Amino acid sequence: MTMPDSRTTRLPLTAAQSGMWYAQRLDPDNPIYNGGQYWEIVGQFDPDVFEQAVRCVIRETDALRTRFIEDQDGVRQIVEEDPPRVVRYLDVSREPDPRAAAEEWMRADLARPVDLATASPADLSAFALIEMRPDHFLWYFRCHHIVLDGYGSALVARRVAEVHTALVQGAPVAPGDWQSLRDLVHADEEYRSSARHAQDRAYWRARLEDRPAVRSLAGRTAPMPHRLGRVTGHLTPELTARLRDMASRAAVPWPPALTAAFAAYLQNLTGGEDIVVGLPVTARVGQAARATPGMLSNVLPVRLRMSGDTTFTELLTQVSTRMRAALKHQRHRYEDMRRDLGLVGEDEQLVGPQVNIMLFGDRPSFAGVPATPHTLNLGPVRDLSAVFQDQGDGEPLRIDFEANPALYSEDELTLHRERFLSFVERLVAAGADRPLGALDAMLPGERARSLDHDADDAPVAHPDRTLVELFEEQVVRCGDRVAVCCGEESVTYAELNGRANRLARWLVGRGVGPEDVVAVCLPRSVDLVV
Repeated sequence: MTMPDSRTTRLPLTAAQSGMWYAQRLDPDNPIYNGGQYWEIVGQFDPDVFEQAVRCVIRETDALRTRFIEDQDGVRQIVEEDPPRVVRYLDVSREPDPRAAAEEWMRADLARPVDLATASPADLSAFALIEMRPDHFLWYFRCHHIVLDGYGSALVARRVAEVHTALVQGAPVAPGDWQSLRDLVHADEEYRSSARHAQDRAYWRARLEDRPAVRSLAGRTAPMPHRLGRVTGHLTPELTARLRDMASRAAVPWPPALTAAFAAYLQNLTGGEDIVVGLPVTARVGQAARATPGMLSNVLPVRLRMSGDTTFTELLTQVSTRMRAALKHQRHRYEDMRRDLGLVGEDEQLVGPQVNIMLFGDRPSFAGVPATPHTLNLGPVRDLSAVFQDQGDGEPLRIDFEANPALYSEDELTLHRERFLSFVERLVAAGADRPLGALDAMLPGERARSLDHDADDAPVAHPDRTLVELFEEQVVRCGDRVAVCCGEESVTYAELNGRANRLARWLVGRGVGPEDVVAVCLPRSVDLVV
């Protein structure tokens, strides 16, 4: 008897895909869930051979042939055997500015939202080759995150390069060893019904039950944007080497060192001794998951404690320990953590700024011609993400500050870039055993200029905002500070916000709506403020 495979069977979504499905369906006109990048190829390059390689990889990769349906049984995905696909070819070599023309076309394609319920595989992922000159090409690859995460896209890029190289050299194309989508879905279902999933859930609940308020460098929150702002900076090779040496002396790997540097910067500007940093992870456990393209990525809340007396060596050790512990439980979904803690509102998040460390291996090479990667959109970011891309020994460390433009203007992002680069320079110069409280994340002279500006300015009228909006900004800025005291009882801004939100949901559940009058009869107490 022939068993059905993923090409003829409707499959459920993985938990990661479900999160992406509902996020997109709740905001159907938002293209932020499209991942986009391009590789710059300078040298002898045959577009026809490249197209053969792309088509070969599409045939091998279930994720690139997937579409979705929604019916009375719920949402399912189907892998088609041989869906119609087009590898676009564009020649912009005659344009006055070929690169500007190419990037304009790519960004326009990336900005188109995808209707997941009707999209074909060709709508969910797209390939294009753009000729700048006869020996200069850009390979553009766009894919919705419901089918591929960033790690999966990197796997596809390397495989296209491998197949292309074999075709150019006239060598046999080694068969791909990726698992089917059915295998990934089955592994996800097994995990979610396992004792391990229950253990992971208990771990995160215990870690986050008494979490501090989310700290944002913007001091406020905003809905998911339709696009991201970005500024790019670089740590010099010399400074990068010295930071690596500090990590090595503390016996700490490179990713925790980068996370610790950004966490120290965040704490320096926002204050408090208990902070949470978001950490995007691949959530791939086991060789099969690490070798198969798909959507599995997750975001972990890494909780840290530090004060002005904490040294960088102590922070390095703490971050390494906390990241190692978090990664052992990385398959429990961020969306599930929020639900477990009763966080249902869009503004009720577990993390603000994130640290995204891109260590996906060597760059692809096309028959000896190297390809330089360029990121257009890594995916959704609600607040700010510091994206670290290690470009190899002796090369500058690239840092992209990507952020919600409703929270950070281009000037503000540029300021954070300059502050962070200067902060790392002072951190390295101070040495790993100096207390972090001795460092200032502001630029030299910036604090004095700010104080002088405040002293010279006349009082400014308050912006036209409601008391609720002003209170929520205070929760973001200093949620762990005391807001109300009554007798021996005191509550922080975050606790007061949480109690008020719970009361509001209770009232809504009993039919109370906007402009309704609710009588309150309470003595002077914390409850009266709630």
